[in-house]
Amino acid sequence: FGGFGAEVRAMPTRIGAGLDSSPPRGGRRPVTVRRGLPRQPIRLRHPAAMTSRLPADLPPALGGHRLVRMLAQDERAVSALVHADGRSHVARVFASTADPAAVEQELAVHDLLATAPAALRQHVVGLADLFTLPDGRLVALLDPVPGCRLDELLRPSAVDLSPGEAVTVLAPLVGAVAAGHELGLTGLPLRPSAIRFTAAGAPMIVELGDARVSPPLPDRYRATEPAYRADSAALRALADAVASALPPAEAEALRGILETVTMEGERGAAASALFGLAVPEPIRLEERAAVMLAPPPSVPRP
Repeated sequence: FGGFGAEVRAMPTRIGAGLDSSPPRGGRRPVTVRRGLPRQPIRLRHPAAMTSRLPADLPPALGGHRLVRMLAQDERAVSALVHADGRSHVARVFASTADPAAVEQELAVHDLLATAPAALRQHVVGLADLFTLPDGRLVALLDPVPGCRLDELLRPSAVDLSPGEAVTVLAPLVGAVAAGHELGLTGLPLRPSAIRFTAAGAPMIVELGDARVSPPLPDRYRATEPAYRADSAALRALADAVASALPPAEAEALRGILETVTMEGERGAAASALFGLAVPEPIRLEERAAVMLAPPPSVPRP
């Protein structure tokens, strides 16, 4: 991403650390409530709350980790919450029928992430361990990301994001994609449902989807390569989703900035404009949840 990656990497890795999060004069920054919309609670839940029946073919323990509950399932693997030695992880159990090439592709992404720059490594879920079950199935033990999903934060609700929060969400993710491109990594899922927040408030991509590692292309060729162009489109779609949670004026400004992200060489200018929109500030999850969970005012009967 040219100059974009450099500017994003200048941000503190721990969201909220080193950022100007002081409240404006006169007290705390107010939480903006969107009028005319019903209050809907934001579920600040651990992934364990997403329960479903465990597949019958999963043993009660995976590599010494007690199986707690199933989290998700796709055509390639089952993901389950596991626990051992006071710590939780997400175990991704690959199906015996999974395409070996697809499994190798997923593991190649984890191999790259292990030695990747912090701008990438700290915003994509990490691999803690890899082992094989007695029946031959491969298990990838992933680091847990216990915070809420971005789509939960962005759903039509009672509270707007601030421009500074929007920058906090977007800048690290654009930086992660930029760092990935330098290493030949493309296709990281940028759907709001594939992004969770860490305990420190940093956005983390928790799925790998169809991400793949290829020999990195020189910057001048990336604009014509479909995989790189698809990442540009995904970033614009993500920015549009975040903009939908902003007040109207700031939303329009953000969409205008990210519309320029069409070619690799144009992203440096977009970065400057993004940071010019607002100073990054921590995501106020608890404060926002308190407002959204408050009971609606009583309406007297006619």
